[in-house]
Amino acid sequence: DRALADNLDIAAAVARIDQADAQAKISSAALFPLVTMNDSTQRSRSPGTASTQLPQKQDDGTRRFNGSYRSVNTLGLNASYELDFWGKNRDTSSAARLQAEATRYDRDVIQISTVASLANSYFAVLGAQDRLRIARDNVRIASDVLAAIKARVAVGTASELDLAQQESVLATQRASIPTLEQTVAQTRNLIAVLVGQAPELIDIKGGSLTSLR
Repeated sequence: DRALADNLDIAAAVARIDQADAQAKISSAALFPLVTMNDSTQRSRSPGTASTQLPQKQDDGTRRFNGSYRSVNTLGLNASYELDFWGKNRDTSSAARLQAEATRYDRDVIQISTVASLANSYFAVLGAQDRLRIARDNVRIASDVLAAIKARVAVGTASELDLAQQESVLATQRASIPTLEQTVAQTRNLIAVLVGQAPELIDIKGGSLTSLR
C-alpha cells in the first residue's frame, strides 16, 4: 500500500496521465468553434475652443474655455469554425485520446512492476538473513572445532596441518559474512526507494523465509 501511494515512479506515471489528458483536450479544441472577444476603452478630452469661440462665464465671474471629456467603449465578438473536410482534426483528437489511454496502461504496468519488485526484494532480505544466520552458525561451529583441534595439538593427538586447515575453514566462513550483510543492507535500501522513503527513515525487520505462509 505504501509503495502504491508513495512510489516516485508511479507518481511520475500519474503526472504523465494528467499531461496526456490535457493534451487530448487541446487536440480536441479544433473540433469546436473558436470564439474570441476583444474589448477596449478610450477616454479623450476635447478643448473648449472646439465647440465655441467665446469663453464661458464661470461661477467666480471669470471667463474661460471649458474642455469636455468623452469615453469610447468597444466590444467585439468573433466566431469561426474550421470544416474538418478531410478528418485531420478528428484523427488528431482520436490519436491524443488513445495516447492518454495508453498512459493509463503504462501506469498499471509500473504499479505491477513496483509491487513485484517490492515482493522480490523482501524475499531477498529474508533469504539473505537466513543465509547470514547460517554463516554465523558456521563460524561458531568452526571456532568450536578450531578450539578442539588446538586442544588436541597441545596433547599431541593432532598435527599442525590439521590446525592450519581448520583455521582456513574458519577464515572462509568469516569472509562470507560481510558480503551477506551488505546484501541485506542494499536490499533494505531498495525497499525504501520502492516505498518512496529515505533509507534512514524506514525500519525493515525481516525475519525468515520459513515463517512465510
